[in-house]
Amino acid sequence: MRIRQEAAWQGRIEALLESLEDIERARVADELRTLLAQQTFHRSVSAARAVWPWAGTCVSGPTTGASRPAWFRGM
Repeated sequence: MRIRQEAAWQGRIEALLESLEDIERARVADELRTLLAQQTFHRSVSAARAVWPWAGTCVSGPTTGASRPAWFRGM
């Protein structure tokens, strides 16, 4: 199931990037890289918390409205 979901999202993201002009594609790709880096960090914090549940709290940024990347707001 997870592999199918990953393949579906990969197809969606590829289609989105292919539909954009070069400048917009570069901007969106940078936003995706930033989002991926943030998610990778949060996952490592979650994994560390599973090992060390007494670790400090993790506060993430807002996930709605203008804080989302422009390409994501329409999804």
